[in-house]
Amino acid sequence: MYQDYGQNSTQKKKVSYSLIQDQIEIIYFSDGENLARLALDRVQSYIPDFESRLNYNLSNGIRIIVFSNYDEYKKSNINITNPQYYAGGYSSLNENVACIYFDGSRINFDKQIKKAVAEVLINEFIFGGNIRERIQTAALLTLPAWYYKGLVAYLAESWNIENDNFLKDFFQNKKQKYFTSLQEEDEILAGHSIWRYLEEKNGRGAVSNIVFLTRVGRSVENAFIYYTGLNINSLLNDWQDFYIEKYKSDELAFKFPKGQENAPEKLAKKKHTQFKLSNDGNKIAIVTNTLGRYQIVIYDINTKSSKVISSGGHQLLNRDIDLNYPLIAFNPLDNNLSVVLYINEQTILKRFNLNGKLLSTEILKEVPFVKGFSYSPDASKIIFSVIRKGQTDLLLYNVKDKTSSYLSDDVFDHLSPKFSKDGQYIIYVSNQYKLQNLESDYLAIYRIHIEKKQIDFLIGRQDEKSNSTEPIELSENVISYLSDRNGIINNYFYEIKTLKNFQLTNYKRCIIRNDLAANAPVIADLLYFNNRYRIYVGMIAEDYQSESIINGANTSYRKWLDNDIDSSILLLEFKKSDTLKSNTAIQLDSQSHKKIFISGFEEYEDLESSLKNEKRRNDPYISIAKTHFGIEYFLQQFDKSILSNYLFPSNVNEKIFNYPLLSPHFQTSISDVQKNHVITAGVRIPVRIKASDYYIHYANRTGRWDKDLSAFRRGRILDASFTPTKMINSQVKFAMSYPFNERSRISFNVFVRDDRVTNQGVDSAYLKQATKQDLYFGNGFEYVFDNVRSNGLNLFEGLRFKIYSDNYNKYKNYQFISNNGFDLRWYKKLHRQIYFAARLSAAASFGTQTTAYYLGGVENWLVNVDSNTNFNYNIPTLNGDAYAFQTIISPARGFLRNSRAGNKYALMNFELRVPLFAYLIQKPISSEFFRSVMLIGFVDIGTAWKGKSPYSIENPFNTKIVQAPLYTMSVVTQRDPFLYAFGIGVRAKILGHYIKLDHGWGLLENKFQKALTTVSIGLDF
Repeated sequence: MYQDYGQNSTQKKKVSYSLIQDQIEIIYFSDGENLARLALDRVQSYIPDFESRLNYNLSNGIRIIVFSNYDEYKKSNINITNPQYYAGGYSSLNENVACIYFDGSRINFDKQIKKAVAEVLINEFIFGGNIRERIQTAALLTLPAWYYKGLVAYLAESWNIENDNFLKDFFQNKKQKYFTSLQEEDEILAGHSIWRYLEEKNGRGAVSNIVFLTRVGRSVENAFIYYTGLNINSLLNDWQDFYIEKYKSDELAFKFPKGQENAPEKLAKKKHTQFKLSNDGNKIAIVTNTLGRYQIVIYDINTKSSKVISSGGHQLLNRDIDLNYPLIAFNPLDNNLSVVLYINEQTILKRFNLNGKLLSTEILKEVPFVKGFSYSPDASKIIFSVIRKGQTDLLLYNVKDKTSSYLSDDVFDHLSPKFSKDGQYIIYVSNQYKLQNLESDYLAIYRIHIEKKQIDFLIGRQDEKSNSTEPIELSENVISYLSDRNGIINNYFYEIKTLKNFQLTNYKRCIIRNDLAANAPVIADLLYFNNRYRIYVGMIAEDYQSESIINGANTSYRKWLDNDIDSSILLLEFKKSDTLKSNTAIQLDSQSHKKIFISGFEEYEDLESSLKNEKRRNDPYISIAKTHFGIEYFLQQFDKSILSNYLFPSNVNEKIFNYPLLSPHFQTSISDVQKNHVITAGVRIPVRIKASDYYIHYANRTGRWDKDLSAFRRGRILDASFTPTKMINSQVKFAMSYPFNERSRISFNVFVRDDRVTNQGVDSAYLKQATKQDLYFGNGFEYVFDNVRSNGLNLFEGLRFKIYSDNYNKYKNYQFISNNGFDLRWYKKLHRQIYFAARLSAAASFGTQTTAYYLGGVENWLVNVDSNTNFNYNIPTLNGDAYAFQTIISPARGFLRNSRAGNKYALMNFELRVPLFAYLIQKPISSEFFRSVMLIGFVDIGTAWKGKSPYSIENPFNTKIVQAPLYTMSVVTQRDPFLYAFGIGVRAKILGHYIKLDHGWGLLENKFQKALTTVSIGLDF
């Protein structure tokens, strides 16, 4: 029985605003105007460049939704993505809309803007600029993730050192050999590198030409064959050879760390997001994150033991994951671990000892979204890097009196703050270019004097497209930091007085995190190599200069980058704004690149006032965002599924379950750009005018409570008996849902249902018979948990379940029906594309009337509706005044419907799903049919019963009807109530529809029944 699932958002009602200029609309919330203006400026500058690269001009404009931080983005409705429910005929028609969020880095924000512009432009270029073109193209063209998301990533950023690092490990682990079973992150990386390879090999026009051919031919395979002369498999072989050859010299020129590897084996494959050395250098605090579920682990370097001291969050298979929290730092006095979390829009500071005991919990009321923090040497102060008003600033927090003050208030990023050894300076990372009023795409290291507000530029090679990050003061005037200047992120020491740099490592892979012990000469590096996170701990030599790397080698990518440096592209000058403080930088002496003095923020305010007198030309129009509706998707397919409600009146023939015949079904969804208001409507047009369905659903997702209003009308003409019967079911329902988090919600509903059954006129006597009408008023509730991800057609991963109760009150004779049940489904990936699926469902109907459940068969059974081949008439049917409704329960393959029946049921289903060709052939398969072919093995176990127990003698299956020429006899005997079925099946997508063939052997009372073959349509559970 189909159940409606779906994930949620937990947003609160917020007013949104629009910034509109030249067919560009930026939608933002509350304090996001700064970011909205920045996004508008960048979008205006990037569109011409992307149009030139793709040789296509955007025709429909663009809308971008800007969120001030990740938490705001996570709680929005636009972030909801649910697994597919349709196998074919589904055309996504999303308009030119994208969303971005500020993660504290202007550089990353800029990359997101580029991805948003690229995504919109690619969608319009390939799928068309109007609905008709998009429906036609979407129906014929499916873009694999490596093609589409890889292309978006490539257009946004041609390449970077982090990608280069992970791609080396990609080929080192031979992941390219299992291309079709790559995780999404690896698939996007592979796709990104494929587009880079194509342009390097074939020239700058390769990308636009291949994309154009994809649109014209509506085939990815044919586009590559026409342009390169190679099919996909040959292209991938060339791509593999290209990079393996390119990386040979890199692997020989670099080496692994000298220190001892200290990687806890059970943590090695989990994503590491934070990494801190204890003050004495004997322990390491590690934060791991597995799809949103985090653990904070204390690892003892000497004993090689580890202990989880805290955990939280929950796995989200279907969402972008926030890797920012939790943040950790050791207290320099007591060596306890401090943890910063962001819960319910509040910053929380927790303190743990190294044994995992929680010492204290504090709400930091004046501290907004935190990006990083550290303690002063005497632990009296904490320096935070925080997100506020679309910028990242330094906030100094006094631990004792719980007061705070800002050390910065400008548009440049202030990241990774650390105190100097004497506590007088804050050393931090910024995208500011050498104290000028310019922003760079690369990071440098600065320091600010806490009392004097004096800023010094320390380290940075932004002109050379190189980043300097993770600064830590080793000793007075000596800074340890990370830099990618040779193409791999390595560790360097910098002497402030002598202006000398010393390269301390020459690794094959990038250092992801680096830390120094506060009270011991111990240093630790976190690397990712051979599909594992590895920690290397070593001692810092007193004479580190003598151990430094002299004339270290550069990677092949670094050499390419050196030849491509263009300082005119590197720097982006900020424009002055008459309204935004954050778009105004303090004017500096261009000749002074060493120091700037800030006496206070009053001067900044005066500067802002003077700038307001400069009227900006073509100032964008700002207003409260209007609700723009657009079509999300269009569904067109043939099916015979039961829509909207599975309950049929009990006073119609059981053959009603065979209707309709395979009929055209159309559905569309209309929503605003923020997905706050969604209207879904559908119709199924009868082929023989015997079955029709109409339904409409409106969802209001604004605020903390979600509101839903739905209606359906179902019509059936049943001519299987002597007297044709017409049935019409109508229902209107209103529901309110409260999402606890992204995965779970509780819903309450009220509804009105009207059932009418009329005998069709075959003579005057039947015309005079009154219509049988039942009017119900009802209510219900349900709890839904859904954490499932779709990894391919009919391949799911995760857990979902529903508990529900529906109560019907008949208007005239005051009958009461209560249906209560649950449905649990669990999906597990076993190996590459092989999955195991399990389902447990059960229900019980109580009241003065009940619901009849008929167990057996499959849903959407493609059989002749006029035959008796799919219903078991050897067991009495459930009808009469005791039953108000009837429905079918499946799958119980190997058995006919009504093999077991009652007002209660329990059913277990198990499937092993193997997409045959996709598993055996690891290269992309162009044929949709062969790509979709799946073999399954199944086991079904279930029963339906009346009374207290399945073993009650009054159960209908204990009565066997024996028909003879001269008499009909009922024989009552105790039988095994459970059905057992075993079998195999094949699934494939044929003409856009998912067809299922199952061959099952039913086991009844220790005897195998004759094998039953069923053909049905639609996805499995």
